[in-house]
Amino acid sequence: MAAPLNFIVGIACDNFVLMAADKCDFADGAVTLTQNQDKGFRLGEKTHMFCSGSPGDVANFGGLAVSSLQQNKFRFGYELKPKAAHHFLQKTVADNLRSGNAWKVDAVIGGFNEVENKAFLGTIDQYGAGVAEQSYVFQGFSGRFCYSIMDELYRKDMNEEQAMEVLQKCLSQAKTRFVASLPNFSVVKIDRSGVKQVADVDV
Repeated sequence: MAAPLNFIVGIACDNFVLMAADKCDFADGAVTLTQNQDKGFRLGEKTHMFCSGSPGDVANFGGLAVSSLQQNKFRFGYELKPKAAHHFLQKTVADNLRSGNAWKVDAVIGGFNEVENKAFLGTIDQYGAGVAEQSYVFQGFSGRFCYSIMDELYRKDMNEEQAMEVLQKCLSQAKTRFVASLPNFSVVKIDRSGVKQVADVDV
């Protein structure tokens, strides 16, 4: 786990994906340096990624991911679908492991495939291990407090309001039980119409 203190959540429903990431950057231990770090990267019209890790690695990997996928679009004339983008970035992280300057980042990638008419949610860790097609995901220690919430409340057919309610329960649980302060989260919704920035959640 590249950044155990940070917290990223993803929820995939039938028609959309809801993702949230804390905006904190930590120094040694649980000392907060800032509460306005943007961990989000728009990978395509209907694909978005949140990364956690050291700020330098997050910025470096996120910038490379955005530019590589844009280059692919210009070169071949089409945009990679979310699942293909996930596999491409997973291989990128795995290949970089063999360099002397590997990224220490964990990523959650969400998107919507309008051809298959379904939402996509997947994860990549700092070792290049990834799992695609997940119903819900967590990155960070706080996720361990939230599996029971998802076991009880998650449904694939939830609407946006219901999914947001479940998401807020997870964020509140992390705020209450985790040792580090995670007061605010950036939230994104991805559906057939594209990526939409939702109002930040303060807990």
